[in-house]
Amino acid sequence: MGLPNVLTIFRLVLIPFFIYAMYLGYNVVALCLFGVAAITDWLDGYVARSSSCVTDMGRLMDPLADRLLIMTALVMLAIKSQLSLFIVIVVILRDLFAMIGAQYMRLRNKEIAVTYLGKTATAILMVSIILLIAGINFGLWLFYLGFFLCLVSFGDYVRRAFFILRYEEG
Repeated sequence: MGLPNVLTIFRLVLIPFFIYAMYLGYNVVALCLFGVAAITDWLDGYVARSSSCVTDMGRLMDPLADRLLIMTALVMLAIKSQLSLFIVIVVILRDLFAMIGAQYMRLRNKEIAVTYLGKTATAILMVSIILLIAGINFGLWLFYLGFFLCLVSFGDYVRRAFFILRYEEG
């Protein structure tokens, strides 16, 4: 197991500690845990690509770890009344549909590459979560930008998946 996969697993391990810190109101600790987890997201991708160490496990686990980290943080922020529960549910449903769709495409030996728009949406959501945990109001505006980009990128993934599946069937 290479360094990128270790970093992905480490990100998953941080999630329960993040939940615990948020639940107890240790925002500085939660902020540090989430920040470290967000950095491992960038770092594992960078190391995997630069060292040609991309694995099937990494292709599966990295997006799962990203989505679980973001979903967990959004749920905790909704519990703390910093985000609308409705918006959090929409993001979670989008993520679940995207993960199920990606698995469906893999089962058909098709893959949809992650786009710059999708990566940007994830990065903006992560930065906005850091700002919201820190109590910086601009985080909410940034979150809504990330939310919008998240929906647009999801629409793009769905459009491309239908095109690939339709082209496959002739």
